[in-house]
Amino acid sequence: MRLVGGLRSVVEVLLEPWETGQTLMTIEHTLLPPGLADQHRRGWAAIADQLAGELAAGAAGHPPA
Repeated sequence: MRLVGGLRSVVEVLLEPWETGQTLMTIEHTLLPPGLADQHRRGWAAIADQLAGELAAGAAGHPPA
């Protein structure tokens, strides 16, 4: 659990084998107040994009940033 604005929320991250050599990541963030859900959805999307970029760079033989 993590605190968001003094409230507790739950983040679950599920990693599953996907197509050849790939992994599907599902992030579920629950118990957020309605006014914060969109903000956190955008934040998780940005983090997932950053992670994908780092993993792609590593797979291409480039060190992580």
